[in-house]
Amino acid sequence: MRVCLISIPKSGTNLVVALLQQACPKARLVDLMYPEPFTNTQSRLEYSMRSMAHARRVIEKTDAPAIFHSHMVFTDYLHTTLWELGVKGIFLVRDPRAVAVSFVDYVMKNSEHPAHRYFTETLCDMDTRLRVTIAGTDPDDPAVPFIPAMRGAWERYVRWLRQPDILQLRYEGLVGSTFGGWNDKQEQNIRRLVEHAGLDFDQKQLRNLIDQGTRPEKSVTFSKGGIHRWREAFTPELHEFFAEHAGDVLKMYRYDQ
Repeated sequence: MRVCLISIPKSGTNLVVALLQQACPKARLVDLMYPEPFTNTQSRLEYSMRSMAHARRVIEKTDAPAIFHSHMVFTDYLHTTLWELGVKGIFLVRDPRAVAVSFVDYVMKNSEHPAHRYFTETLCDMDTRLRVTIAGTDPDDPAVPFIPAMRGAWERYVRWLRQPDILQLRYEGLVGSTFGGWNDKQEQNIRRLVEHAGLDFDQKQLRNLIDQGTRPEKSVTFSKGGIHRWREAFTPELHEFFAEHAGDVLKMYRYDQ
């Protein structure tokens, strides 16, 4: 088994990693993140190509069983790499509004995050922090940390949804209603996950995997953003702001229903 989980940040990466590790305990966990951080003075294309080349080198030298994970945006190069090297791709998404709230919660409690001081000392409340998370900051302003606008960031991932060889999963379809998910879809989606990974589970094993591997609160990055917190945080005015700055993201990922 060699699978690659690609996800938008704060979409439940650790939950799916935990499921895959529970399903295949011998698998090696490998982060495909490029070791050098992006700076505003660099060409995005140049940085992206170096990142993709790094990912290919790591995959080429890693034997099965392995679980790769990454927040890489879609490129033909990465998609082709997965296909050529026989790695099963998985793309994970989550309601963008829940992602925004989860991102703010994560930054607020993580003192090492580049945006922590800006969020805690400059932005005075949750509403303001969410507006910055949704609309982004100016990448050329050295006085504030760079936060990409949600519309532009999510647009760079959307082609993962259009690849027939990539398994698309939604966070809400993997967790129960206690964690803001859909009870009626959970077993079906976890079966899709293990079958896509090439694993053979009977019903009892699948039920055990669901019971043991779908507890988001076990994640070190878990926050209440994953439960219905975004509904509480989004005022009518904030809904309007989101619609103006990132409303098409909901349509793009079919969260506008």
